[in-house]
Amino acid sequence: MTGTGAEIRTVSVIIPNLNCPILDQALDALRAQHLEPGVSVEIIVIGRDEPGHLRGYPDVLFIQTEHPVPPGVARNIGIEKAKGELIACLDADCIADPMWLAAMLVAHREHPHQTVIGGSIQIDADNYWALADNLSSFHGYLPSRAPAPYPVLPTCNVSMRKNAFKQVGLFAPEMVFDEDADWMMRAREKGFTLQFYPSARIWHRTQRSSFQATIAHAQIWGDYSIITRHRYRDVQPLPFILSHWWSLLAFSPLIAAAVTARIYARNPRTVHYLYTSPVIFLAKMAWCWGAARRLQKGFDLEGQAKDKDNTTVRNVET
Repeated sequence: MTGTGAEIRTVSVIIPNLNCPILDQALDALRAQHLEPGVSVEIIVIGRDEPGHLRGYPDVLFIQTEHPVPPGVARNIGIEKAKGELIACLDADCIADPMWLAAMLVAHREHPHQTVIGGSIQIDADNYWALADNLSSFHGYLPSRAPAPYPVLPTCNVSMRKNAFKQVGLFAPEMVFDEDADWMMRAREKGFTLQFYPSARIWHRTQRSSFQATIAHAQIWGDYSIITRHRYRDVQPLPFILSHWWSLLAFSPLIAAAVTARIYARNPRTVHYLYTSPVIFLAKMAWCWGAARRLQKGFDLEGQAKDKDNTTVRNVET
């Protein structure tokens, strides 16, 4: 029934967790959701909880992994256990608006077939570095943006009917990072529409609190997202400048400047965050460096790096 446009009555919220210090706040926000009668929600947390936040939440299904696993692997474990007709993905550092799930259900009612729904991301942060990282990463998903089809939706705030995974498959386990973009490209190949629905709002409270953490995040993002860009160049055209490591390095200052300027130009309400522009510029430079490093090192389209002997090895950077 889940592919026919029938009303969704069961929802599974999937949360990868690696000892997030505010997991309890994320769970409290889920407990406070305003839902119409008859809708049931199960919450599944997968990963590690060494701080012990989950002791106060006996209603949450916690699947502990033997060792830390990438977010995509954790989500796959949760999806396979989930009983809900709708899979709603959230990160452990995301605080959902009280109407988050209700808005997701309305969106799926409006788009009952072959549609993935992504919500908006509030970027206000607890410190300067977190704010810069949020704006750099999620400027395209601000609550002020209009509803529209999107090329990619991040899994910190996305939902899809469970049977979508039968058609698209699970998240690619070899992708330590950018596994959400990889899955979205495969969904588009299968004919799915990715719909941005700003009413389904969350607050991303990233715990990055230093310049080094912000730059490291941007660099590993470039390292893995360039794989996705090359893997799905038929779905999303690949500019020449992203095709070669030397062009990425040579033009990285211009690329970073152009992307940084575009963030503020396309989102007039971000002008009061202009003081974050130096860090965003450097983060975009770091993205270029990470992507160039990956291109120079080489990879196959399974997302695995090649060593100097041209053999394939699994890259497990975190």
